[in-house]
Amino acid sequence: MSETKILVVEDEVIVAEDIRSSLENMGYVVPSTASSGEEALKKVAQFMPDLVLMDIIIQGRMDGIETAKEIRSRFNIPFVYLTAFSDIKTLERAKITEPFGYIIKPFKERELHINIEIALFKHKMETRLKESKEWFTTTLKSTSDAVIATDPDGCVKFMNPVAQSLTGWEFAQASGKPLKEVFDIISKEAMIKGNQTVLVSRNKSNIPIEVSSDPIRDEKGNITGIVMVFRDITERKRAMDEIIRLKGFYESVLEGIVNGVWVTDKDDIIVYSNKGMKAVTGLTAKEIEGASALKDFQEFFRPYYMKARETLQPFYYQAVPFITPDKGTSYQSGWLVPLIKDGKFSGMICTIESIPKH
Repeated sequence: MSETKILVVEDEVIVAEDIRSSLENMGYVVPSTASSGEEALKKVAQFMPDLVLMDIIIQGRMDGIETAKEIRSRFNIPFVYLTAFSDIKTLERAKITEPFGYIIKPFKERELHINIEIALFKHKMETRLKESKEWFTTTLKSTSDAVIATDPDGCVKFMNPVAQSLTGWEFAQASGKPLKEVFDIISKEAMIKGNQTVLVSRNKSNIPIEVSSDPIRDEKGNITGIVMVFRDITERKRAMDEIIRLKGFYESVLEGIVNGVWVTDKDDIIVYSNKGMKAVTGLTAKEIEGASALKDFQEFFRPYYMKARETLQPFYYQAVPFITPDKGTSYQSGWLVPLIKDGKFSGMICTIESIPKH
């Protein structure tokens, strides 16, 4: 408390010195006093006190209320009114400036001390809350996801720039409006396509999005609003559609190949086989897929597979005897082509073709 600086604004010199003496007896530091609003503003800028004790009726063109308003606006320093006036009109004017205390003269030192400590504590908590709010607001504004928060009535209370861009609503226009008006999604029957929600922006553009929502609760667990977090997945959807298209195209090509083609994953499990494999193995794709290339496939094949797997180099096997579905023997050839991701084995593309009998 010894480092807490308090500026006294009082135009009666004797009263000002009495207050200074009382404050110093309590352990506060009083760097100066001021008798007018103009002087008070200069002293605040000079000493940057932790708190201002402000009389309402002071010298100069500004009274204490106008001066306090300037101090709060320019310096964000808490102030406590110390005045003999308690009429309704004065109180109403004073309330507008949001003081941290209002003490009526004459007062006792203990009353002054309590009001000062409460004012300092309240300002400290408000500062922390403001800093926390600014931190969260800056974080939400910087995130790549769109964020909308509502009040208890479901009306928009916050929107970050991404949410404004996707919805087409400026926050100034959306603030206070019902969420469903700003965050417009296609009706339940039509909005889900592959687990994707469609947002209708203000200019009527349809935007596929991923969205999640959570209730905002107070310390008692009461719901005080909802936060919606969503992102535009247009590019991802376009890429997935292209992957699906290409997958369908390549599978059509592979299914039309007479020779057998099968693919394993990094754990050597067969994840795909074409129709040509049935002619060689007698098994359908449904029966082959899920089998282990090293445990379930014919034994002759394993050393060739392992060689390609360990060297990460394509390997061609030729005229290898193969037991056919009818328990006969045929001779097969084919390629083993390792799939490589980040320098490591991630699977194998295998082909098999029968060698004609001569």
